[in-house]
Amino acid sequence: MRKLFRIILKRLASLFRSELENQSLSEVKDQFLKQIELLKKGEFEDWLLEAIINNFILNDTKFLETNKGRVQLMNFVFTHQLSWDFIENRVERLKKITKKEIVEFANDILKIDPVVVNKLQGVDENVMKV
Repeated sequence: MRKLFRIILKRLASLFRSELENQSLSEVKDQFLKQIELLKKGEFEDWLLEAIINNFILNDTKFLETNKGRVQLMNFVFTHQLSWDFIENRVERLKKITKKEIVEFANDILKIDPVVVNKLQGVDENVMKV
């Protein structure tokens, strides 16, 4: 069940991780942290959970339409020693997740302060040469 919650949290987080035009990294960070707090409080629309599940179904269907996708899924099932029933029923398990469970899970997982890493490109002029 924790894996399913992680999928939903990952999808929720992906909505706010991209830098918009004319937006600084600190603004992206602030917006992301604000969204985490809203998630922990349960302040998100009810339809968002259904939309995330529908998006998962769509992406999963597209993924499994390719040979590569089917082979990767079979490899995942084998290496993680899962039953095929577990994979077949994952959408039904996702649909059973409630908003209350997501909030509880988010508060459990996100109880520590998040770490933000900014990747800056370029040459650091302050580095001392040895």
